[in-house]
Amino acid sequence: MRLTTRLRRAAEEAPPAPDGPPPPPGPPPGSPVAAYVGILDGQTLWLAVEAAPGTLALRDDDGQVHPLTSDLPEDDPTYRSVRADLREILESTPGDAGGYDVVLVPGSGREPRQVWVAPFPRRPTRVPPSRDGRWQLAMIRTAEGMLRVRRRRPAPGIEVLDLAEDPTSVRVTFAATDADRLDLVEEETVLASYPLTREGDRSVAVLTEAGLPEGTGQLVRLQVGDLPLRRRANDLVAPNSAVLLPVLTSEETGHARLRLRWGPDVALFARIVDEDEDEA
Repeated sequence: MRLTTRLRRAAEEAPPAPDGPPPPPGPPPGSPVAAYVGILDGQTLWLAVEAAPGTLALRDDDGQVHPLTSDLPEDDPTYRSVRADLREILESTPGDAGGYDVVLVPGSGREPRQVWVAPFPRRPTRVPPSRDGRWQLAMIRTAEGMLRVRRRRPAPGIEVLDLAEDPTSVRVTFAATDADRLDLVEEETVLASYPLTREGDRSVAVLTEAGLPEGTGQLVRLQVGDLPLRRRANDLVAPNSAVLLPVLTSEETGHARLRLRWGPDVALFARIVDEDEDEA
């Protein structure tokens, strides 16, 4: 009884538990602190850090420092800020992958200092590919809280330019190719093929119910030659749940026969629906 009484009294006297997780650790002493960072168009870095002497730069994995040249004047004395096109830095750095530390160069021969950033909020968007399609960038926060720009080549594919639906077909328009057909492929098996027509700098395939195999719910990828079709300038983390895509409908029954969807890697897939499947 005495032990129970002591435990109850200790619980009553203990301070209340804090709400939510503990706050994240702050920046190391002397580290520049980012107030805003973003790559909104796939190739232009927007960055502001709390005011400190020095210049902002990127340091590649070989230790080479690349100064950032801003196309905007600094008009707020409380921040050091840049809006810099990264294409020249990307092309001057060897390799197809890697990254850059975001640093502040104090001057007077002192070592660059890495920029610290608070944890990123969860967002439904991502950095789209660069406008020329050559690079895919991302903003990264390291385990120590330091800010990095990651770079890689985008996954190979052909950009989808338009998807349109009519009562008996789905029209798929993409960047021009010399191929003569679009295939629906399950693993390595071609289940259906559609001829391509050329319209200027674009290729077009018209998906119809004719030639479509019986549906068993299988998921197939839309492929031209060895290349998948991919979402153009994708800036969404989960485009399939955010973008409404056309549906190929049976002219005879009025039921869906082919439902398009974006995969996790923004390749274009389709689900073949059985003719007798309950639409409900």
